[in-house]
Amino acid sequence: MGKFRRFGLSNYLPCEVEKVVQICKAKGFVPPTVYEGNYNPISRKPEEVFFPMLRKHNMVFYAYSPLAGGFLAKTKEEILARQCPKFDPDNGLVGMIYSALYNKPSHFEALEEWGAISRTFGLAKPEMAYRWVAFHSPLDRERGDAMIIGASKLEQLREIVKWLGKGPLPAEVVDKIENVWRIVQHDAGLDNYNLNSFELDETPDFKQMYEKAHEKLPHTRQHQSSSTSAQSGIAAV
Repeated sequence: MGKFRRFGLSNYLPCEVEKVVQICKAKGFVPPTVYEGNYNPISRKPEEVFFPMLRKHNMVFYAYSPLAGGFLAKTKEEILARQCPKFDPDNGLVGMIYSALYNKPSHFEALEEWGAISRTFGLAKPEMAYRWVAFHSPLDRERGDAMIIGASKLEQLREIVKWLGKGPLPAEVVDKIENVWRIVQHDAGLDNYNLNSFELDETPDFKQMYEKAHEKLPHTRQHQSSSTSAQSGIAAV
């Protein structure tokens, strides 16, 4: 009797996914059929480094963090004033991760443009992100691709469902969201563990990545911490 129906990976580099697939084929193991990755209007690297490979191996993509960890629901001023603990580099590992991913000049420029689109068209900032991922991204629901949504309150979940029920965004909004991506495209990270390492052949050193990332953040205080480590995820359901 089988122990699980689907074997999934999360936050692996493309080269690592390839290795897992090849090992499974060589050993006669159940191959992975799901990849769960960071994906939203300002984190679109999976389109170029993952989607073609996943299609080749008949794997589907589950998009987590459609709001960029909440970044797309905030303002530049809120984040720089450290009113959002998740993006405060002095707030432990979580703060380090999200600060290194999103606290960049290009991303703050994109966030201001995101807010301008929201005001111009009378759309909530989170709504734009959810509807873009659901209706305008390369995710293919017929293949089994999906978006992972999160809510801390039932009312938030109802609101997300209501937004998605409105269907696709206006074409002009979609065009402007494409421009937002162009602002950050050159230095967008891949996921929560591989900030800018999507072209590397080997898994980078976790602590070293964050040290380098913080060198680029003059607006943050020097963060002192003990050695940290993280692992990519394997899921079986």
